[in-house]
Amino acid sequence: MMQNGILTRALTRFGIPLMCLAILSAAPLRAQDAARPVPSEVEANLPKAELRGSAQLRWLGFRIYDARLFTSNAAAFDWSSPFALELDYKRGFSRKQLVSATGKELTRLEGDQPDQPEILQKLNTCFNTVVAGDRFVALGAAKDRVDFLFNGKRTCKLQHPDIRQRVLSIWLSDQARDPKLSRKLRGM
Repeated sequence: MMQNGILTRALTRFGIPLMCLAILSAAPLRAQDAARPVPSEVEANLPKAELRGSAQLRWLGFRIYDARLFTSNAAAFDWSSPFALELDYKRGFSRKQLVSATGKELTRLEGDQPDQPEILQKLNTCFNTVVAGDRFVALGAAKDRVDFLFNGKRTCKLQHPDIRQRVLSIWLSDQARDPKLSRKLRGM
């Protein structure tokens, strides 16, 4: 418990509560982790959902979360097709930390945009404080919509122009903070 508190304070202090810097590593998931069944909320919302890729985010050796990307029939990742991204947290973070980290990554990826405050305000209603064992699933069903589910229950339907690619690029684009993690998730 003490290690988790120290880690959380360190991550918060240095402004990277969720995202990684160059010292983060994306490790492949163990076979049994990747073999977990498709979450029921993914199966219910993504036809023929199959695992496309998986990775594990670590910071200074601490496991932050396991990530899995699902596409229909495990098809190659394509921004124009529906998909689901699952983050299975191994550490706790507050809602404020998650929203703040997302805002920093949006700015890093696309510069300051006039609608970012509106997006972050919407995300504040979508995100929850997480503890080890909590799961978030982002369902990228449409270009202008991302549905967020927390431990299997929908927290919001985020609608905004181009929101799917703008927010989920944090994990899935070539410009992601950790390109190795992004490539593993996309099955490359």
